[in-house]
Amino acid sequence: MDKKIKLPAGRLRIFKEHGILKQINALSQKMQVRVYLVGGALRDAAAGRKKTGAYNWDFIVSDKALEFSRTLARSLKAAYVLLDENTHTARFVFRKAESS
Repeated sequence: MDKKIKLPAGRLRIFKEHGILKQINALSQKMQVRVYLVGGALRDAAAGRKKTGAYNWDFIVSDKALEFSRTLARSLKAAYVLLDENTHTARFVFRKAESS
């Protein structure tokens, strides 16, 4: 079952242009890991749903997931939460700075 889903490019533009995702990409290259955006954010974009409220993005990291998430949280000045060391699951939470 190797079906590919084609989406209008405009629906995924938010991911390409988001500053945090650019930081994630830069760190993944520096640490030589692959990072994949997965989950509800992609589903909502595919369905054309507009973002309301906070972002809630899920990622899969190919290797060094906890190190990657700790490093990313520090660089984003975010809170780091270790959810499960055995499954290499963590969360980082931050607030976007208010513009003046």
